[in-house]
Amino acid sequence: MNSIYGNPISVEDIPDGVQKCNCKKECNCIGLRNTIKGYLLNAHQAITELGYWNKLATQNPKEGGFMFTTEPWLIEIYNHPKVKEDAHSGGSMSETMRFMEYIALNGWKSFVEDWSL
Repeated sequence: MNSIYGNPISVEDIPDGVQKCNCKKECNCIGLRNTIKGYLLNAHQAITELGYWNKLATQNPKEGGFMFTTEPWLIEIYNHPKVKEDAHSGGSMSETMRFMEYIALNGWKSFVEDWSL
């Protein structure tokens, strides 16, 4: 599995395609894309610090999925100071965790290749 688990990443390391926009007019897409990149950066740091990459790759959230989980290890990620500072909604946390799950299952290289514009 290709990955950069445990290695620091920056917002610039996260591909722009994580928030694709199909609109044909002027909008705030760049600001939204940078917000989501920040979410991914903080979640990546939290999962790395907590050592949960293998758990994320091997254990699906049970009833409630990522949005309504009662899994203690996921709640620990959600309560990590870096993640809490993002003030997620259930939807943004769920989307962030699906990206993290993708990285855990497929590796960093695949994530960058698959989500680059």
